[in-house]
Amino acid sequence: MPHAFGTTSSIETPMESAALPSDDSYLLPEPTPAEAEVYLDKFRSWLPRFPFMVLPKDQTAENLRKEKPFLWLCIMNITTTSHPQQVKMKERIRQEAAQRVIVDHERSMDVLLGLVCYIAWATLVSGPGTRPFIITFCQLAVTLVYDLSLMKAPIEEQYFTICFKMWGGRPPPPRLRTPEERRTVVSLWFLTSVISSFVGKMDTLRWSPHMEDCLINLEREKEHPSDEVLVAFIRYQLVADEAQKLLVRDVMGESSQAPTYVFRKGLLNRLQEIRDGLSPSPAPNKEVLEAHSLATEVLVNSVGLFMQTIPMNQRIESMYSCLKAIRAWYDVFFSIPPEDLPGAPFALYIQLSQIQVALYRLTTSEDPAWDKDLVRNTADLLVLLDQVIELFTRLDTIYPLRAMMDEDSLFTKGATIIRNIRSSWEPILSRHLGSTPSSSSQVVPSRARMTPNPAQTFMNLPDPNLLDFGDITWMSDVFGPWEM
Repeated sequence: MPHAFGTTSSIETPMESAALPSDDSYLLPEPTPAEAEVYLDKFRSWLPRFPFMVLPKDQTAENLRKEKPFLWLCIMNITTTSHPQQVKMKERIRQEAAQRVIVDHERSMDVLLGLVCYIAWATLVSGPGTRPFIITFCQLAVTLVYDLSLMKAPIEEQYFTICFKMWGGRPPPPRLRTPEERRTVVSLWFLTSVISSFVGKMDTLRWSPHMEDCLINLEREKEHPSDEVLVAFIRYQLVADEAQKLLVRDVMGESSQAPTYVFRKGLLNRLQEIRDGLSPSPAPNKEVLEAHSLATEVLVNSVGLFMQTIPMNQRIESMYSCLKAIRAWYDVFFSIPPEDLPGAPFALYIQLSQIQVALYRLTTSEDPAWDKDLVRNTADLLVLLDQVIELFTRLDTIYPLRAMMDEDSLFTKGATIIRNIRSSWEPILSRHLGSTPSSSSQVVPSRARMTPNPAQTFMNLPDPNLLDFGDITWMSDVFGPWEM
C-alpha cells in the first residue's frame, strides 16, 4: 500500500488551505506549492556546501514530492522561513520516520536521503528547547544502510545469498551500485564521524572496504562536478577521524601503545596530499570545504598536545601550527558572506565550538615556553567571540524566521549563548592575557521563555581549567540537547 507521507496534511484539506489569507500562509502546516519551489531553489543553492546528492536543475518541488516525499518534507523543514510551520513539519518528520522505518519496515532511498539531508543541516531544526533527534536519526539511517546492503559490494552480498540460502535456480546477477547510493553511504559515514566527535555518545559508522570502493569510483568517474567536493570532504574527515581516535586515547590515558603525537606528521602529510590533489579550478562555496580542511588540521596538531610530555621544540611547533590553523579557520569563517551562513551545514557549527575550545586551551596553557603575546596577536579569543556574537546578531535580520512575537529566533539564541560563553571565560582568559574584563561582555539574559537558560547552564559547567581538548560534551550541553 503506497504511503501518503509528505502529501497534504490530514489536518487541512487543499480547499481549506486555499481559503486562508495569503498573509497567513506561514501558519499553514506546510509550504504552499509556490513557496515549495522557492524553498527547493534555496536548498539547491545550499547543496554545494555538502553535495551528498545531485539535484537536477529541472527538478521541481512538485515532482520531487511525488518521487521522494520524505526527502521533500525534510528539505521543506530545513528551508522554511516560518517558525510555526517548521515546528509542525518537525513533528511530522518524527512521526513519519517512525512509521515508515519502525512500523512499516520500509527500506528506501527516499527515507535514507531524507534523514541524511535532515542531519546534515540540523542547525536549522535543533538547539535549545528542541527535543533531541540527531543520535536517533543517525541510527535510523545506519539501520537503513545495513538493510539496503550499502555497506557491502553487491557481489559480496550475492555470495552470502548463494551460500546460506536455498535457491530454486540460478541466482540473479549482482546489481550495480548506483552513484546515488555511493554518495549517500559515504555521506552518512561523514555525518556520523563528525557528530560522534561532538556528542561523545555514539560511534562512527564503520568504514568498510566497499565504502572505499565507492569513494574511489566517485573520484574516478566524476559523474557530477560536485562529486570531487564530496570526495574531498570524506577524505578530510577520514584524517580527522583518525586524529579524533588519538585524542580519545589521550583522554583515556592509554600508555600501552606508541605516544599519540608520533602520528601527527603522517596525518599532516595525508592532509596535504588531499589538498594537493584538488583541481585548481575553484569550487563554488569553497569556504566550507576549506574550513573543514583547517578544522582537521587543528585536530591533528592537537594530538598529544595537552596530555603528554612532548619534546619542547616539537611541542611549541605543534602549538604554533595549531594556532595558525585556528586563525586561518576564523578568517575563512568570517569570509563567508553572512547571507550564506544560514545554509551552511551543521558540521561548520560543530567546528566553531571545537575551534573555540582549542583556542581556549592554547590561551590558558601554563607552558612557560609558550608565548601568550603571540596568542593574543594571532587569535585573541575574546575579540573573536565578540565578532561571532556580532555576526549572529546580524544574521537575525539577514535570515528572519516568521514567528510569534514572543519567540526568539535561532540566531538570537545563538548570540545569547556565545555571549554567555564569553562572560564565563573572560576572567580566566583575561588573567592569562594580562587584560581586564570589559563591561560589554556581561551576560545579557534571554527572554524568560528560552529553554534551557544558558546562564543557568554555566552554573553546572566544570572548572574551565580542568577541561580537556577532547572533552567537549559540555559545549554540546550549552549549544543544545544534540548529544542526547
